[in-house]
Amino acid sequence: MWERWNGDQMRGDPSMNSYNHYAYGAVADWIYRYAAGVDATPLDAGFHTVVLHPVFDTRLGSISFDYASAYGPIHSDWKFNGGTAEWHVTIPANTTGWLPSAKRKPRNTNWMASG
Repeated sequence: MWERWNGDQMRGDPSMNSYNHYAYGAVADWIYRYAAGVDATPLDAGFHTVVLHPVFDTRLGSISFDYASAYGPIHSDWKFNGGTAEWHVTIPANTTGWLPSAKRKPRNTNWMASG
């Protein structure tokens, strides 16, 4: 398979241009799985079980992510407020959220949930 590296600049000539390149998918995969922390499990695919494990990183500043799953909308957003990460997550009512626990609870961690 051949592609141009300057494909975005060659809109008038569509030959060898692809906007479905693996590199674009890999970035999107990293954003939703790690930065937003929304992941599926191979044991219960299709986001029926939603694995939640965001990577809070001050270099990213904030993340806001929405995904329309077959079960309903999934939302994850977080931001830093001072030295604290504030995370809001919503999963559909007919799904299960799994939040792996760390061996040590991070300092100043408070969990609030609503059903």
